[in-house]
Amino acid sequence: MSYALTLAGISLANLVAIISPGPAFLLVTRTAASRSRAVGLATAVGIASATTLWAAAATFGVDLFMTRFATVYGIVQLVGGVYLIWLGLMAWRAARAARTAAA
Repeated sequence: MSYALTLAGISLANLVAIISPGPAFLLVTRTAASRSRAVGLATAVGIASATTLWAAAATFGVDLFMTRFATVYGIVQLVGGVYLIWLGLMAWRAARAARTAAA
């Protein structure tokens, strides 16, 4: 049986995912449009350096480290979750403040 049609579908889905703008692109665009070009460029550099850091960490075996030291992995997950909750609460507070300021 030929898998050419299946592979073509997977390739098309990957192509659409690659060419569509992601959240990093939208963040940089919004920052550059709402603030300044320099702040947008700084945001882009920050995202690129964080992506490079994560790629280097994955290459050098953070996965192996995290599987050997499950406690550290759990702490990293917990801290990341708390940070995401904090970001959500700050966004919620900012939205409420903007709504009351508009009223």
